[in-house]
Amino acid sequence: MIKLTGDSVTTVQYLSGTTVVGSVVTDVLYIQSVRLDFSSGALYATISRGTTDANGVFSSNYPSLDIVVNPDGSFISSDGKWTGALNNVSALMNSLKSQFDQFILLSGMVKGSAI
Repeated sequence: MIKLTGDSVTTVQYLSGTTVVGSVVTDVLYIQSVRLDFSSGALYATISRGTTDANGVFSSNYPSLDIVVNPDGSFISSDGKWTGALNNVSALMNSLKSQFDQFILLSGMVKGSAI
């Protein structure tokens, strides 16, 4: 999880006329899931946005974002606001593919070798 600070924290206030009757603070990002596509070399992630309680338990309170990281390292969020580029995405994907191959081989459920 990522604890947000400064301008990255979002506060939504609920009003009754001009009186604030409640507010919701979104100050934590939680990478909920990641999907790796070894065929294309793309990476897909869902990032939930919310907060944590006193025990550190996350709860979502704002719409989640989907992120696509392309094989060339460029990325974009589903709302188009997060864009940029990462270095060495292909090296990361190759390393993860190798680790998954080893996981399957080390399970002992199949015999073979990684190629």
